[in-house]
Amino acid sequence: MNNSRIHIVLVLLCLSIGIPFAKAQQAIQVVSTTQKENYAWNERSRLFINGEQADIELITYSGSTLKCEIVRASRHSSKEQAEQDLKKLKLLADQSGRTITLRNYVELSGSDERPESKLKTTYKILVPENAKGEIEIWNYFGTVTASGLSTDLEVKLEFTNLNLANFSGIGELEMKYGEATLKNTSGTIEMNTNRTNVNIENLTGSATIESTFAELRLLRINRAAHLSIDAEKSELFIDIPAKAEMAYLIKTKNVEVNHLSNKELEMLTEPDGSHSYNYKAVVGSATAEINLNTGTINYIVQ
Repeated sequence: MNNSRIHIVLVLLCLSIGIPFAKAQQAIQVVSTTQKENYAWNERSRLFINGEQADIELITYSGSTLKCEIVRASRHSSKEQAEQDLKKLKLLADQSGRTITLRNYVELSGSDERPESKLKTTYKILVPENAKGEIEIWNYFGTVTASGLSTDLEVKLEFTNLNLANFSGIGELEMKYGEATLKNTSGTIEMNTNRTNVNIENLTGSATIESTFAELRLLRINRAAHLSIDAEKSELFIDIPAKAEMAYLIKTKNVEVNHLSNKELEMLTEPDGSHSYNYKAVVGSATAEINLNTGTINYIVQ
């Protein structure tokens, strides 16, 4: 008997004995604990978050202290098992000098077994608006969301998605196996990615990006202070506004070009077989320099 027939027999069995199929499934039990911490914050302060299986959210507010709410949760079909495993999920919240450290980790004694439950830590951080200082985040599996920050920001992420909006600080971003979305960035970004999709929308500051095995989308970038993309084995989608106030210089090698508009576009073929596309070379304007080696470019001038 194949799997589909087995599934049908189980459904009919549940109905025949008067048990709804939904109730025949085991309910998931969730147990959690919440910890709150407040710290003084100034331009010399540094926040370091070392997360694993964590969702991290940072937003600005009108207060003057750093407010942290950390929720640790355990999910399992057995409430007893979920409770036992939650005890193994530890949290370090400490301050030494100017550095505030938040870290979640699994701690096992000699006889302990690895947790059977699905463990998750959620950080919600309120950062004083317009505050300087430094924030560094490491995370493995999860999400990082930040809005309105003007601090220095350094992230090292694996299997983690990043959503960064209204950022006006200086950012160093290193990512593997994730997806990054940057919107309304007026600060300075240096980014290095591997197998990470990158979406950049309405950049007015500076961005320098190196990517391998990526899907990159450059959307509605009208007047950036600086933009440099160096990509390999990737697919680019470039959406240039009709009244862009900056020039675009795009160089390609071993690249398929789709949806190419020739409006105000100059194309040159180099002796090595590479191509360059020059869009609106306005004297005195900033120039977005984009290099793609091997891949596909979908290039549209609105």
